Amino acid sequence: MRFEELEHTADLSIRAYGRSLPDLFENSALGMFSLIWHPTDAEELSHTAHVRLAPDEPAALLRRFLAELLFVHEDRALLFARFHVALPPCGPLECEAEGVPIAGHELRSHIKAVTFHRLQVCQDDNGLWTATLVFDT
Repeated sequence: MRFEELEHTADLSIRAYGRSLPDLFENSALGMFSLIWHPTDAEELSHTAHVRLAPDEPAALLRRFLAELLFVHEDRALLFARFHVALPPCGPLECEAEGVPIAGHELRSHIKAVTFHRLQVCQDDNGLWTATLVFDT
């Protein structure tokens, strides 16, 4: 499982999983955008966007990363469905996001912000990473 939606009284929330930190970031982005829209398998991902962020501790970096993707989504009117994250030790986060223009797509919801509420990133004894995120709608 890459992510799951969680119950939340007023906003939207997900828990994402990853075998590595880059995998967790990709699955968190996929989870966030799955709240916004449902891509089809036939969708041709014709647009790309690049994100580069300075290193930080994992929870803060994940929130900044998702906030940046949300900004690009709004600024360039794009919906993303595939993410390629590189996160070298002590290096910057680099991501290439692939997507489509919003025009012609039905949206599930509108996310205004990635919050600090209940934000958590942790790694278990088996090396599996987990993130809990809440989005302001």
